[in-house]
Amino acid sequence: PADRVLDREGIARLVAAARDVRQETILRAAVEAGLRRGEIVGLAWPDVRLDERRLVVRQAVHQDATVGKVVRRPKSGRIARVAISEGFAEA
Repeated sequence: PADRVLDREGIARLVAAARDVRQETILRAAVEAGLRRGEIVGLAWPDVRLDERRLVVRQAVHQDATVGKVVRRPKSGRIARVAISEGFAEA
């Protein structure tokens, strides 16, 4: 199957379709910051640096069928500081 990538217009439509601020934030973290689902779930308020327009990705969370919730380092194995847009930070 062909890879499907959203262009700017597609991303704008996706974000506009969010039902609330929570959904919009999750979508923007995925498409603008390039975070994986587990990295988004692993974010906490101290990881959100609005004044620096950065997200600090310290951990990723995933569900394991045998042990339940598992918290670990991101897939890269290291803490990352990810830039976010001014519009994302303002929202």
